[in-house]
Amino acid sequence: MPRQKRIRNGGRKSRDWHNNWIKLAAPPIDHSVRLLRALKSAGVPVFTLTNFGVESFAYAQSHYDFLGEFDREYVSGRMRVIKPDPMIYQMLEQDCGVLTERLLFADDRADNIAMAASRGWQTHHFVNPQAWADCLVAAGLLASEQAQ
Repeated sequence: MPRQKRIRNGGRKSRDWHNNWIKLAAPPIDHSVRLLRALKSAGVPVFTLTNFGVESFAYAQSHYDFLGEFDREYVSGRMRVIKPDPMIYQMLEQDCGVLTERLLFADDRADNIAMAASRGWQTHHFVNPQAWADCLVAAGLLASEQAQ
């Protein structure tokens, strides 16, 4: 009996998360959004590689305008493969027009970072926007004043 109760509660939690995830994802990280826009202003192509589903990404874009600002969108739901499966990285490499060793990938999950690094990508384990800004400056993609 306790096992069934846990399953029911888990189902409710899952349903609650599904129905309210956009609120849980709020607010956007303003500094990260500024970095996205600074990179674009500097002429650096910016892609998103995300494990969103098709509908959930479209829904998120309707709430967060910056999600429509990427030069290319690599969305798991469209690609039918998720990170860290090597296939999703290969698909991006074949499509994006950037040499593998020139790709700089940021993610908050170590397994996704490890897979990208194993393919020769430059990587950054995202823990906060200031560390990401520092990485972009160190990589020569932004000047310090652009990374504020």
